[in-house]
Amino acid sequence: MAVSSNRNTKINGLIVFADIVISCLIFCVLHKLSFGAWTLTKDDIIILLSSIILWSYLLKRFDLSKIYKTNPHSYILRNYVIAMLLGLLGLVFITFILKI
Repeated sequence: MAVSSNRNTKINGLIVFADIVISCLIFCVLHKLSFGAWTLTKDDIIILLSSIILWSYLLKRFDLSKIYKTNPHSYILRNYVIAMLLGLLGLVFITFILKI
């Protein structure tokens, strides 16, 4: 049983890492499409780091960074929607406070 638990922990860690890497790549591609440049400004980096911290927290808070074989898809989808809406509100709040 300990081997399976250790394996699940490693897989869940890889999921979190993949979430962060994919988020960074999407941010950079959208930045390039929006502004025509790959170069990130100080404000862009603040938003990127804030979003990584915020998304990581929300994914962990709503248990979305783990593999579940028993939860229905509707439960997982509902939690993703709630996490993304809270993340969006958090980023809007951060950009408003920092005047970015």
